[in-house]
Parts: sequence; structure tokens; C-alpha cells
Amino acid sequence: TRLLSVPFRDQTDEIAGVIVVVENIDEQRRAEDRLDVLVRVSDLIRTLQDPYELSYAVASAVGKHLNVRRCLFNDTDVERDLVIVHRDYCDGGGSVAGEHGISEYSTTTSEEMKRGNTVVNADSKIDPRTAADYERSYALTGERAYVAVPLMREGRWVASLWASDDKPREWSKEEVSLLQTVAERAWTAIEKLRAEAEREQLLQREQEARDAAEKANQ
Repeated sequence: TRLLSVPFRDQTDEIAGVIVVVENIDEQRRAEDRLDVLVRVSDLIRTLQDPYELSYAVASAVGKHLNVRRCLFNDTDVERDLVIVHRDYCDGGGSVAGEHGISEYSTTTSEEMKRGNTVVNADSKIDPRTAADYERSYALTGERAYVAVPLMREGRWVASLWASDDKPREWSKEEVSLLQTVAERAWTAIEKLRAEAEREQLLQREQEARDAAEKANQ
């Protein structure tokens, strides 16, 4: 915080008082840092062509900015009770990459996610939504505090951006907003890259089938 003193004068040009301006340097710096992260994410979206490389790079950039223990994107298949983590940014502790059951976690928060609501949890050990499941589901991987942003497509929960810490943490509105913005921007790009990769694979299989047919007819 910085204080600026600006004198003001009366009609006789005598100093009549001082105007004190309070400038919040810390908040300005945090705002600039958030903008830098969004620019970094935009650069990653523009330059990376592999969807899994992109999802990890974005999670890493956001995780480092927020100084969290873990940050990741996951695929969600509600019908199969399945969450798939391809790769996670983790600052200490082991990776949670792999398949997990949605039912392994709090039913209350999972229902919130299914409705498209971001879950903000400052302490999963005492939060009434997760306290009963803490030792079974959150303690082993150090998910003490977290923000989970669901990604919805046609009303279905299909993926999430997750950021967590291994200690209680009060998440600011700005941090939650940043995660929500990054989640939607990055996932839209990830979906596009996946669709393009699937089209390329289909074309390659069709070409291979044509080549095989031509060779058989020779």
C-alpha cells in the first residue's frame, strides 16, 4: 500500500489542506500477475498442437501462479462413474494420474459439479460437504483445500479443472474467477485439438484401407 499526499489551495492560493490518496500496490501487482497468466495461457493455446501437452502446460502455468500443490484437467464420464487424469502438475507429493471413481469423493460436491457449479472448499477436513469423506478420499493425496471447476457440454459434466493445496486455504474471488476463465478457454482449445486428431486418424485409416485394397487387387 502506498500513500500519496497532494496539497490543495484555496481562492487566495494558500494551502488549505492535503488530499491523501491510498494506492493499493499489492492488488495492482496481483491483477497484473493474473493478466500475465491469461496471456501465457493464450500463448500455449496458440502454439501447442497436442491436446494432452496443452492441458498439462496450462495446468502447470496456473498451478505455479497460484502456488498450489496440485493442478490438473480431468475427463469425466458420469455414466461410468469415472474420472481420468492423464497428467497432473504437482509441486511435491505423488502424481494422481490414472482412473478414479467419482463415487470415491463427496456425493454432495459431485452433485454440485453435475449441476455445473464450481466447488470452492477452504478445508475439506471440516467442510460439512467433505468432512465425512476426508480420511478416505482427500487426506491420502493431500487435497486439504481445493477449487473444482466443472466443464459442461450440452448440459453434461464432461471435464474439470482442479487446483488444490495440502493445507487450509481461503480462495479469493479473483483466484476462482481466474480458474473458471482458464478452464473454459483451455478446454475449448483441447476439444478442438482432439477433434482434429481424430479426423486425421480417420483419414489415415481410410487411406491405409484403400492402399490395402489396391494391393490386394494387383
